[in-house]
Amino acid sequence: MKTIELKIEGMHCKSCIEIIKEELAEMDGVSRSQVEIGKVTIEADGRIFDKDKLQKAIGKYGFKVL
Repeated sequence: MKTIELKIEGMHCKSCIEIIKEELAEMDGVSRSQVEIGKVTIEADGRIFDKDKLQKAIGKYGFKVL
């Protein structure tokens, strides 16, 4: 497991946080996540977790992984 910290653009409220939490909960390799406005910290298996898949999953809501 490794800790991955990513900045997320486009988050403005608590419902934004919940959307991202739900998407992370469904992603392969993620064992734990902490989501705040503009930032997410993930504990994940680096061999399985895919940042591009995260971008695609949350991009449909208008968010962008930086």
